[in-house]
Amino acid sequence: MPILRFVSPLIASLAVSFPAHAPANGVVVGSPVRPFALVGEAARLQGGATTLIAFLDFSESAAVPPERPGRSASEAEAVRAVHDALKEGGLRAVVVDATPTLLGLPSPVEELAARVRAWGLERIPVVQDHAVAGLARSYEVARTPCVFLVDGKGILRGRWDGFVSAADLEASVVALETGEAAATAP
Repeated sequence: MPILRFVSPLIASLAVSFPAHAPANGVVVGSPVRPFALVGEAARLQGGATTLIAFLDFSESAAVPPERPGRSASEAEAVRAVHDALKEGGLRAVVVDATPTLLGLPSPVEELAARVRAWGLERIPVVQDHAVAGLARSYEVARTPCVFLVDGKGILRGRWDGFVSAADLEASVVALETGEAAATAP
């Protein structure tokens, strides 16, 4: 089972794993998503809760200073805002640094940890994808940012390829949790 490294200035000994035998029948709204598990201290993120999974490009640090947000930085802010607003209701979030898989550019851990702090993601698990695990590939992520809304049964209820605002994310989460249809973007 492939392992992904969890990166956080607060908890550095976590990993992410997912079964290699998971189905690869397309990642479309209404279908089950490929499961993955946070292990170690973040095991509490497992099972039964609505989850936002955000694939971001942490390499923006090479071209965009932390104080000037790019697309992934803006998406990190939106995900953080929705998570903070709805976490008491059980919403969970995971951020994946897709840079190594999509661009072939590994983010040094120190640089990634600095970006986690600059983007205010210290309270959200952040994992670094890599070519062997290929989480971004298994979720069919072609560009960043890319955000998934997954219900407690592991069914994809929303997918946004490109930036999605905090208001739209929050409305989709609330709609899902109240039994209304979750909105999705093309």
